[in-house]
Amino acid sequence: MSFAGLCAGWKGPAPGEIARSCTIISTTPNAVMERLHNRMPAILDDDAVDLWLDPGVTDVATLQLVLQPCPDDLLCTHAVSPLVNSPRNEGPEVVVPVTDV
Repeated sequence: MSFAGLCAGWKGPAPGEIARSCTIISTTPNAVMERLHNRMPAILDDDAVDLWLDPGVTDVATLQLVLQPCPDDLLCTHAVSPLVNSPRNEGPEVVVPVTDV
């Protein structure tokens, strides 16, 4: 699973410093995600990844065609512990399915 994203670098405040930032591009949600949020990451299939990463493709309209919601059957959901709500919590227990929600 690959997300569409952008990275950029520019002169940082210190001499010779390069500041870098990255972002994940979002799109409208598919049927699975729309009950949870009003947007989702643009998830690319293998052909779309090749197009997205091709530096020779500069036509914005062509690139926008791959920034669509992924097929509904690519994703599934399940309830997880409230542990997921804090960035201090890490580990597999954060995403273990729970039944008491």
